[in-house]
Amino acid sequence: MQQVFLEILSETGTLGIKTGELREKLATSRQLMSCHMKQLSECGFVQAEGRGKARKWSLSEAGQAVLQSSQHL
Repeated sequence: MQQVFLEILSETGTLGIKTGELREKLATSRQLMSCHMKQLSECGFVQAEGRGKARKWSLSEAGQAVLQSSQHL
């Protein structure tokens, strides 16, 4: 599932995507979304700006590298 998170964030480019919009695209619960984003953030694959509902997520350079390497498999 985290692969899908990275793919969606990759599509948004440097603009990022708000938490609520990302949740809608994934059709997932807040709890599951929070868990995955925390893990991806701790790994350095995603970065967040803002707080709460205004938080925007984007893919980091490390996340882009992981996504590209996984697409070559």
